[in-house]
Amino acid sequence: MGAPEPGQVFDLSQTLTQAGKVGAVSAIPGLLSGGLIAQLHKRNGLWFSALSGTQFFIIGSTFWAVRSCVLEQAQIRNAWNKSRGSPLIPVPGPPSSSEKVRATTISSAVTGAIIGQLFRGRSNVIPGAIAFSIIGWSGQHAWNWNERKRLGQREKEAAVAEGQGQEELNWLQRIAMKKWSPMSILTDEKYEELLNEKILSVEAEIALIDQRMHEYRKEMEKQRTAPTVQPEQKN
Repeated sequence: MGAPEPGQVFDLSQTLTQAGKVGAVSAIPGLLSGGLIAQLHKRNGLWFSALSGTQFFIIGSTFWAVRSCVLEQAQIRNAWNKSRGSPLIPVPGPPSSSEKVRATTISSAVTGAIIGQLFRGRSNVIPGAIAFSIIGWSGQHAWNWNERKRLGQREKEAAVAEGQGQEELNWLQRIAMKKWSPMSILTDEKYEELLNEKILSVEAEIALIDQRMHEYRKEMEKQRTAPTVQPEQKN
């Protein structure tokens, strides 16, 4: 199958850098929510914001790091083989939807267990893992569904643009196609035909008005050129 291409060996520093960036972005809502909760409970805002931001940073960075490791198992094995001088193995293509669900669920469970251990105690490790895994599983399924929907929409738009498919009707257009519906779908051709009829009607009215104005001018001209008869004066 050929030798692996560059970049197919697991890079720990790159993964940690990306995890740190994700954690930093995740910490922003944590800081904001911590400050808001502190204001509502009249506590130390700085302490609550720092604690909440730290929690969100650990959640985001841990989740991303573990998920990357699960999805890049072949790259990790290549890194191990490279350190031992063994031949590298081919790396598969982009992960499938089921692989993404599995990786997200595992990383969410690990993250929940770590957060439960650090901030809630040992008794919350299993509940945290279960709760986070359910959230991760549901979120990844929702993400996959949205991606499939977007991909299908792009394919339909491309097919319509190439003339190989029909544009999908929205709910209002589908109702208008019913026999009992008082509405009807006005296509571009029908709209153009309707405009042409309106234009012809307006032009006919203009022509009729011009004709009447012409007759009126003729009548006025006759009255102006006609000889005036003066009444006879009596002696």
